[in-house]
Amino acid sequence: MSAAGNVLERIGHYSLAKLVIMVAGLVSYPILTRVLSPAEYGTMGLIITMLNLAIGVSKLGLQFSTVRMWAQWEDDPRDQQRFILSFFLATTMASLAATVLYDVGSFLLRAFIGQEMLFFILISSPLILLRSLHSFGMAQLNASQRSRAYGLFEVAGAYVTMIAAVLGATVVIGGLRGYYHGLVLGEAVMIAALMAFILRGVRMSRDNLSVPLVKEAVTFGFPMSLYEMSGVLFYTGDRFIILWLLNKAQLGYYTVAYNLAVYINTVFTLPVTMTVTPAVTSIYEREGSEAASAFLGRASRWFFMFAFAAVAGLFMTCTDLLKLLASEKFSPGAALVPTLTAGLLFTGGREILGAGMFLKKRPWLMARINLMGALLNGALNLVLIPQLGIQGAAVATLLTQMAITGMFWARGSQLVKAPVALGPMGMHAGLAAAMAGILYFIDPGAGVIRLVLRIVAGMVIYSVMLLALDGDARELSKKVLARFR
Repeated sequence: MSAAGNVLERIGHYSLAKLVIMVAGLVSYPILTRVLSPAEYGTMGLIITMLNLAIGVSKLGLQFSTVRMWAQWEDDPRDQQRFILSFFLATTMASLAATVLYDVGSFLLRAFIGQEMLFFILISSPLILLRSLHSFGMAQLNASQRSRAYGLFEVAGAYVTMIAAVLGATVVIGGLRGYYHGLVLGEAVMIAALMAFILRGVRMSRDNLSVPLVKEAVTFGFPMSLYEMSGVLFYTGDRFIILWLLNKAQLGYYTVAYNLAVYINTVFTLPVTMTVTPAVTSIYEREGSEAASAFLGRASRWFFMFAFAAVAGLFMTCTDLLKLLASEKFSPGAALVPTLTAGLLFTGGREILGAGMFLKKRPWLMARINLMGALLNGALNLVLIPQLGIQGAAVATLLTQMAITGMFWARGSQLVKAPVALGPMGMHAGLAAAMAGILYFIDPGAGVIRLVLRIVAGMVIYSVMLLALDGDARELSKKVLARFR
């Protein structure tokens, strides 16, 4: 099979997995938004942000080190065992320590955060260990480009945890308390299965533990963990500002809209970036900068080809979609969805456009840029929220993501160029805008019928225009059809 065929096949595996996972999310999403009040949903969003910061510390950035370093260790089976066991033990010890510190710190601050919030923090804190181990396992599958296994574990994990969390929130216990108990139980079951799969055949012995490897991995990974934590503040730090300037209900509207944008981003961008990162790393290690640059140029075309269509289509369907999934009580968040989706799509493009910093191992530079993004986003929120309300937080996210993605592209291309064909990108943006213009006239009235008609019509219209005007899209479709045959 050709290299292009391999890449397309892996993108297909990741895309199918993300699509199936989105279905799980679209099942739990309307249930939880109907069971929880806007204030409870806002509390859940705030705790997720706090957990993600702690998880960012606990992983030490080892998931990034796994993807970056695996190509140097994968040729020898003995080296593979040393690599996997060393990373597993380092992740386990770091995440256990982070969980203890998180719980102790929260308890000491109980006078400031309140008893109710402390309770939810403590019952959800095992997720720090579980999600750190999940990150280790999935990074290992991604680095070794086992996209089928990755997809199977991700889909199984999403459905097991979704079912457990929903049952906890609705039947067994009820409310946010039941949600967290079910979530922890579901994730624990799946992590046990994932670790058994990853560690099978790995001999648990001192000889298979490499301290120098762990030191090298942490040297690269720790600044990447700062990159990840600043990214968490970048993407979700506005939650604290919304709560401070507005209230929990407004935070709930924003969180619901943000989560819907995440679902869209999961399907349209993550499969591409998850395929591109290990693939371009392998190309760079074996063939050098020029081959990696050529690959990034092709990847950027694929990315923007679908990203513009996703934003335009969501702009025309967001109100009907959010009301259907989250109920009328969360309708104030509908207007935020297109803006947030566009911002998250820029985030996906950053992994391609700024790949040079990852390939050349410039983690401190990546961390500094992300920290600048977090500070810029916070400043814009402080300015825009008093003027625009929660829409100001969405606009701040979009503006900051655009600026930081541009900076990633500029700095990353100084190391390994990531070409962007501006002509095709402009064409794809124009086609997406034309599609949205046509969808505007498909309006039998608000509701499910309009939503379905616009989604189906948008897919058909954009596909026809794309195949008619873009030769690369036609070649890509031929390769996809060939894979199905």
